[in-house]
Amino acid sequence: MPITQAEGETFIKEFIRIQDVLIGSDVLNDVNDENTKRFYSSQFISFVFTKARIDALFENNNDADALRLYYAANPDGEPTIVLVPCQLSQANTPSVNKLAPTSGDPVDQHPNFKGGRSGLNSASFSLGNNPI
Repeated sequence: MPITQAEGETFIKEFIRIQDVLIGSDVLNDVNDENTKRFYSSQFISFVFTKARIDALFENNNDADALRLYYAANPDGEPTIVLVPCQLSQANTPSVNKLAPTSGDPVDQHPNFKGGRSGLNSASFSLGNNPI
């Protein structure tokens, strides 16, 4: 179910509020990693992807019917987003990323690791299970 413009604005304002709290605190002064400091002190609140680029993702992945968005960082620590075409259907081949819950209808937004990342870390992560 799509969210309303007012709900979207509320979510974005909460993100900005959280970011402002972090930037306004002394927490980043205790961080030694420069990329981490750069990422969390960034003022980015959005990213733009052209329709042509989104269409190209789907043209090259005919079985895809959804996009997974990953929070990511450039090598210099600047925030970015990685878009990965995927399938929502549980009936599709196991090599394709599944976003649907194990029962019921697929949801419009499905955070993959809400409540924990199940041991996922930078060494163990691979897009191999989420082909582009």
